[in-house]
Amino acid sequence: MVTSIGSSTTTTAAAAPAASGTSSQIASLQKQLVAKQKELSEAQEDTSETGQKEAESIQLAIQALQQQITQLQAQAAQKAAEQQAAQAAAKAEAKNQESSQAGGAQASQAKPADPLSTVGSVVDTYA
Repeated sequence: MVTSIGSSTTTTAAAAPAASGTSSQIASLQKQLVAKQKELSEAQEDTSETGQKEAESIQLAIQALQQQITQLQAQAAQKAAEQQAAQAAAKAEAKNQESSQAGGAQASQAKPADPLSTVGSVVDTYA
């Protein structure tokens, strides 16, 4: 008796609700896992052939739950890494814009006001 556990996917605009949705899915699966482990311990006490078959099917269900939990945790970790990368890229872009604006202001301040003010500034060493 292998039970299939369906998962629903939801699309949200904000990352935080999606993360909390994943967390709640993981928590729900973990509760189901604990329940299946209790069922398994009870089924293992039954030494009959049907008890052994039931224990095997419960073990398969436990493995399926563990795989789903692992997949959801991997997805959550990937989303977190993508968010961190996006934040780092946004900070780097902001820093680049800030430094280019500051560099442009410094360059305009370094230019002389009168283009003729530098005439005669070169010393003729051959004279």
